[in-house]
Amino acid sequence: MKKGFAPVVIILIIFSFALLYLAVWAPWVTDKLAYQRAAKSLNSSCRQLTQNEYQPPVINPYWKQPSIPEQLGLVPPFGKETTLYVICDGKSTKNIYFVSFFGTVKLKESTPILLKSQIQQTKNAPDETANWKTYTSNFYGYSLNYPQDANIGEELTTKGISGKEQAATINYQGGTLKIVGNSCGIGVSANKQTKLTIAGITTDKYYESETSIKIKAIGSPKGDQICLSAILPANNTTLVDQTFDKILATFKFTSDETVNWKTYETDKFSISYPPNWVLDHSFPEQFDISFKSVDYSDDGGFPTILKGFQVHLYIGRGQGLNPPKLGLVNTEPATWLGKKASLDKIAWEGTMVRLWTNETSKDLFMTMATPPNEKPQFKSFEDNRRDFLAVSNSLKLK
Repeated sequence: MKKGFAPVVIILIIFSFALLYLAVWAPWVTDKLAYQRAAKSLNSSCRQLTQNEYQPPVINPYWKQPSIPEQLGLVPPFGKETTLYVICDGKSTKNIYFVSFFGTVKLKESTPILLKSQIQQTKNAPDETANWKTYTSNFYGYSLNYPQDANIGEELTTKGISGKEQAATINYQGGTLKIVGNSCGIGVSANKQTKLTIAGITTDKYYESETSIKIKAIGSPKGDQICLSAILPANNTTLVDQTFDKILATFKFTSDETVNWKTYETDKFSISYPPNWVLDHSFPEQFDISFKSVDYSDDGGFPTILKGFQVHLYIGRGQGLNPPKLGLVNTEPATWLGKKASLDKIAWEGTMVRLWTNETSKDLFMTMATPPNEKPQFKSFEDNRRDFLAVSNSLKLK
């Protein structure tokens, strides 16, 4: 055998055995085998529950991470998922495991479940929130209940181009729950996440650490983005976290100013608008829909707006892909239909505000043109900011 040929032969033999392993063994990671391996991986403090012991789960996973094969982009036959209902150290959960053909067992998802023996106790348990105090924010139009021994503070501030903002802070046993409008920040780095339902809206709850929580903003009927975050104490972390969840479960919007709005609808979309806006069909091919305020007037030339405002909506026309920055005064982060968006103020050949996003199925772009000579600049927009955002978020694509 020629020198240097032996290592090649050895590599080919190893590669052949690997292929044989994948072809013969991997497809035979059966459901039964995966179940047996997952059950065998349970530690001594755990036991499996029978179907007569537990209630099927009706809440979202509190702990979830991608399995190793998913992280690598691998798919079956590289393994199987299997489910066990277990009780470990007094905690009953539905666990989903990924069992690889290498024999490794990884916990992929865990969801709390109730034991049937606990259900009747839960039904008979008194409502601990019944005697809680009530806080109402007339500024953003919501209310919530909070424990008698919690303290709540309220602050109204002016912040940049966002105008006035109100922050409510609930302090409870060393922890802080903060609720503020339109200052949600950008980005989150989560170790784990779960779901919360607030005012009938399902949103994401992110644990940046054991004591730091961010909650994805929810939209209010007034067009505001309600931003929520929490700092938990080092002690009683779980108790305070659960209490904050109970507080948010009582959260509700107190009024919907859009109930008397009109709706414009086509085979492409529908959108609602307030009574002081009127449809403008001056350029039907240029925009998907155009509005103007009831007090709108211009000089009849370019035109230059003298009073009121105009609003134009573009759907999938390219304006929302990468708008030019010419005349950009400032910008702020926003959300549109639950997606990340930008709200820009422009002063070039007039003044306007534009809201845009390219993260939806079709790029979206909506502008409000305002009188260029009004003082302060963009006053008409600030006076109608909530309506503008509420109209944008009433958009329903078909």
